[in-house]
Amino acid sequence: MQVKNIIVYNDYGHIYGGAGKIAFDSALALAQKGYHVVFFCATGPVESQLEVHGIEVVFLNQADALSDKNKMASACRNIWNRKAYRESLKCLAQYSPQDTVVMVHGYVKTLSASIFSTFRKRQFKTILTLHDYFTACPNGGFFNYQKNACCTCKAMSTRCVLTHCDSRNYAYKLYRCVRQSVLNHCLRRAKKYIHAYAVSKLCEEKLCPYVTQFATKSGVLYNPVIRLLDHPIDISRNNAFLYIGRLSEEKGIHDFCKVMTELQLQGIVLGDGYLLDDLKHQYPNITFAGWVNGNDKMTYLKQAKCLVFPSKVNETFGLSVAEMLSMGVPCIVPLGCGAAELIKNGVNGLNYEMGNLVQLKDTIKQFEEIDISDWATKMKASKLPTFSMQVYLMNLEKIFSNI
Repeated sequence: MQVKNIIVYNDYGHIYGGAGKIAFDSALALAQKGYHVVFFCATGPVESQLEVHGIEVVFLNQADALSDKNKMASACRNIWNRKAYRESLKCLAQYSPQDTVVMVHGYVKTLSASIFSTFRKRQFKTILTLHDYFTACPNGGFFNYQKNACCTCKAMSTRCVLTHCDSRNYAYKLYRCVRQSVLNHCLRRAKKYIHAYAVSKLCEEKLCPYVTQFATKSGVLYNPVIRLLDHPIDISRNNAFLYIGRLSEEKGIHDFCKVMTELQLQGIVLGDGYLLDDLKHQYPNITFAGWVNGNDKMTYLKQAKCLVFPSKVNETFGLSVAEMLSMGVPCIVPLGCGAAELIKNGVNGLNYEMGNLVQLKDTIKQFEEIDISDWATKMKASKLPTFSMQVYLMNLEKIFSNI
């Protein structure tokens, strides 16, 4: 297929989370490559760089589920967003399915399952990037928030529906199941047009039993990693262990802080979340910088000798791991996380058993036992698979040609 136009669908018109960053960065890169790009989003603010780069923006101006004051209206809209449905049909009507491809990055927070029905109705080939597990799991993570552990239920099975795994309450879990049923129905009806791509081998493996039900083609399309520095960080002079991410229980932030405190190591936390105030009070020895960007972020990254990624969830990937490895910083990553496939144990980092606090502590001790200059030498010699935007676009265009 000779693609001329690309319509990118994402909940937010700005960078919000890893999926949002990929949606935004890839849209800019595709526009620079000469494609006519449309960015279809619901929740603002809209990043001005989109229009600066000649990208047409379709903006619905709707609040997401968390910020909408009318919770009942928001709950209904998250199951079926009527405005997204209408505006998507209008947008698609301006293009031909013979030279236009749809790319979906985020739809759960605002756009809803309704957009997939428009792709089917207008017969547009759709590349769905599986940044999370929402195409199968009602809470999107194959994670039991009540037990703070990975879930073993088959998604949407009777056992799944009867299990209270939601971070809020069981009633909300049932609401999620209703939403999931609608999504499953829309995806299956649009199967003829959907091509689904996981962002890691682990993600592909976990979603494989479900993807075959709603996609004609599937595979792995690694996210692009934009190098934040032209040269590696000299970790030989650094002392800090770094945490980057949301401050919530399932991300393992408490484990990170406990180990840093018990081993009397320097810890820096970049991120925000509902636990921030409690963590600051409980761990005054750790630097909590909040969400930082640009030069402020680089100031902290350049102090790192190791990134600790202590998530208790089967993360589909872990973009911060790839970013830090590309800058020459070794990483400690749990087995069962998508980014674990990037770690060569003892070469560019270390692995440990997910959710095992004792083993995390032992692994950080093991890291400390090896001289930091030895780690620096190993990092200079290690080669990370190329996740550049150029490689991402090349792989994407291969998909275009076979779609």
